[in-house]
Amino acid sequence: MHCFVHGQDGDGNPAPLMIDFDTASHTLSQLPQMFLEPDGSLVWRPDPETDHQLDGVIYDVGPRVQYVEFKGALDGHQWRTVLDCLRSDAEPLLIQLAQSASFLSELEFLGHVESADSVE
Repeated sequence: MHCFVHGQDGDGNPAPLMIDFDTASHTLSQLPQMFLEPDGSLVWRPDPETDHQLDGVIYDVGPRVQYVEFKGALDGHQWRTVLDCLRSDAEPLLIQLAQSASFLSELEFLGHVESADSVE
């Protein structure tokens, strides 16, 4: 899966996340098996026993993360873990699927991931 994680403005449109680069990178770096470069490039291998791996890049401009790009395969629980690292409080997240260029709410995205898991 290739996607971009955004925050949402009051109208449900993509917006910068409410966290800064240092907070996002610190929180993500606390995940076991997470490798994070100072430039925001990352690789997460949550379970070495599976082929699940996530590659990504944190993009920031000014004080906030603009969006995070991810490519890889995770299960629903692992996606929830990553998304929780990127939010400030109860901030709603918006996920853009790269292949279709469609935007999904976090709940729609997790439903999409979990339905793909059940097919495999």
